[in-house]
Amino acid sequence: MGTRTTIRKGPPVGLIPSARTDFGLSERNPMVFKRFWLDVTTDVQVHMHYPVELGFLFKGKMERVYSDGTMTIQPGEIWLTGVWEPHAWQITESGGEMAVFHILPECLATLSFPELPGVRWLAPFMAPTRKRPQIPPSARERFLRLFEAACALPEDGTHLLRVRLALIEILLSLQDYWKPPAKAASELAPFDCVNRALETLFESKTFISAQDMASRCGMSRNRFHKVFEDYMGMSFPEFGLRYRLSRTARELTDTRQPIKAIARKWGFADVSHFYRHFERLYRCTPRQYRMQVGAVHAILPQGKRI
Repeated sequence: MGTRTTIRKGPPVGLIPSARTDFGLSERNPMVFKRFWLDVTTDVQVHMHYPVELGFLFKGKMERVYSDGTMTIQPGEIWLTGVWEPHAWQITESGGEMAVFHILPECLATLSFPELPGVRWLAPFMAPTRKRPQIPPSARERFLRLFEAACALPEDGTHLLRVRLALIEILLSLQDYWKPPAKAASELAPFDCVNRALETLFESKTFISAQDMASRCGMSRNRFHKVFEDYMGMSFPEFGLRYRLSRTARELTDTRQPIKAIARKWGFADVSHFYRHFERLYRCTPRQYRMQVGAVHAILPQGKRI
């Protein structure tokens, strides 16, 4: 089913995303899975999105470009994309057929099972491109069956749960052929530093300072700031603020808790500080957001949240 994924290392590619989306995911619907049929594309598609991505190519051939190299995807191979990672892709052989998961990263960062406490489910997406999981030729039939089974899931009330279980089985199967790159003895490698920062952030509801996070990574504050911004496209304080604001926004529409209680739950001790930043990001007050967005959610069919 094709040869091993070819990754050509080269100078950083200047990727300017033409599309950036969150795919309408929410806490109740943290992942989406779709199958696509595409012909040869003349235009290179350039994207950047918050959800991480796991794809599988059934037929055709695809070129994917990341900041640290270009890879050619053959039938029976996978690709992974990290949080807000600029990337480009193009179908280069007719008859392209693929299946793609998009997943909220916090869904993976907080996923745990007592039987496998040491598995870091987000780590494969945060590793450098050339060190992300690849399927060996001997295992491609196995993964073909896993992705075909995911594509055949019934569109009923159990669909979202079945998609989640299918993803876990695929990620668990990848563990048989991949291990996270080794950590540096003292200072964490840049990708591991970003991964640790994201996992820490997603597991906590409180404010975490850049200095505290830098210390956890064994770095100076300036070094940590540069590493995180190089990978994520924004500073750690801004990313953390946006993440906590996004969680408050979800709770505004998913619960009837008082706004002040939600703000304090997500680390905003000063409620006026919360209001100011919420309005800056969402262009409306928390109360207006609850009334407008919550009203839209109320009339959507279950499982079709925006």
